[in-house]
Amino acid sequence: MHFLALDLGTTHIKAAVVSARGEILAASQVPSEARRTAHGFVYDPEEFWQKAVAVIERSCQEAGVPIAACGLTGMAESGLLVDKRTLAPRSSIIPWFDRESQRELERVEKLQDPAVRFQETGLRLSGKYGLLKILSLRRQGVDLKDSLWLSAIDYVAMRLTGKTWTDPTLAARTYVYSLAAEDWDRAVIEKACPEVEFPRVLPSGEPGGICTGEAPLEFLRGVPVSISGHDHVVASLAVGDIAGGDVLNSMGTAEVLLGAKAKAPLTEEHYASGLSFGPHVLPGYHHWLGGLSDSGGSIEWMRRILSEPELTYAQLDQLLQGASYEPSGLIYHPFLSGSGAPWPDPFAKGAVFGLSRNHTRKDLVKAVFEGVAMHMEMIRREAETLTQGGIKRILVVGGGTRNKFWLQTKAHVFGFSLTVLTVSEAALQGAALFSGVGSGLMALAELREIAASLPGEVIQPDERLHKEYAWFLEEGYVKLQQPLRAYYGKLARRDMSGS
Repeated sequence: MHFLALDLGTTHIKAAVVSARGEILAASQVPSEARRTAHGFVYDPEEFWQKAVAVIERSCQEAGVPIAACGLTGMAESGLLVDKRTLAPRSSIIPWFDRESQRELERVEKLQDPAVRFQETGLRLSGKYGLLKILSLRRQGVDLKDSLWLSAIDYVAMRLTGKTWTDPTLAARTYVYSLAAEDWDRAVIEKACPEVEFPRVLPSGEPGGICTGEAPLEFLRGVPVSISGHDHVVASLAVGDIAGGDVLNSMGTAEVLLGAKAKAPLTEEHYASGLSFGPHVLPGYHHWLGGLSDSGGSIEWMRRILSEPELTYAQLDQLLQGASYEPSGLIYHPFLSGSGAPWPDPFAKGAVFGLSRNHTRKDLVKAVFEGVAMHMEMIRREAETLTQGGIKRILVVGGGTRNKFWLQTKAHVFGFSLTVLTVSEAALQGAALFSGVGSGLMALAELREIAASLPGEVIQPDERLHKEYAWFLEEGYVKLQQPLRAYYGKLARRDMSGS
């Protein structure tokens, strides 16, 4: 028995055919390629769909096996408006990272006190959520009447089946979904965007439609299609015992730490942590999440600015060859797109401190890795406090695991061992297998058994180096935050006032 998975990501659209034992038989990917317009970054809906079709075709042709079920995953907040009758796009797909919707923050803040809204949604106010993108589209002149909001994943599911639906993990990233009611918050929708409808919400992994098999996907006709869930949540299911204290550390363009907690009302303590919370695909659980939008993104930025043409990954590895793991003495704040937990602030900016004539490109490269690791350590500390020491293992996946210097630096900064899993595509594997669970073709216990059997390499910290890094983290990284953020806030208000 074999399953098809689609991962609709920030930088790539991927497909894979996965066996019931979690083995990838064939996989394909193409760049997502957001383009810049006068109103910010967008993906073209038809181009996005055609790329999904292309990777489905290639992976299924290479695998050459019948498909029993199809599961979709990917970036959660990116979405678009479609006509609710014809389902034709009314807008482009707006990526989660587009900054245009930041202009709606003040308007949305007035709908309800942010702390109260957090207890309803599990989210700190941010420009990346669906509601703010809808309001931004209205300001740009898009007709909202009789429109339907779909995430990018919902849109591809609709193109496959002709049906519209979403799952709780995606619905929760709109800022208009109630965790307590497990449904859309109709009162807030009526206040903010009454012209817009939202799709029905089905349990994660439950089929919402059957593939119509329109050309060139005739070979998928009759296959049940599921929205398996938000990529980070789905990946966590594929790699470990998340309900038992394992924590996922996914290292890509963005980086997250994600764990599970039993469903319970959110409190002021949860709000103060800076973490976000939402549904888990596991019944009876919520997830907690702390992320850094520009983790791998900082590495990409650094590769571009340090060389013309940009440094290749091989050149980056060569630059670090033989580099000491002693702290560089520089402090890097990795906030190229604002910051999330534990200090959410859309106006925070990146910075490097402590430069002198003696510093080299190698020092700058090291500082970026150190700064990214320090921010993830602050998230880890908040999670450790919130779970009362409940983090048993940190399971590391993603493209960032190919950089051994980064991994070892992170272990030293954390003072906590990391288990690096040799799984190439955790989100694809999780989405595929969970579609099998949702379609009644395999049991959740089988998926857990596969996750428990994954091999991994344990990277240990050095206690002396951990103490060295702890000093720079406390005295530099943390203490520089407050005065700089006060300045960034003033700068943002100045920019918005046009003065």
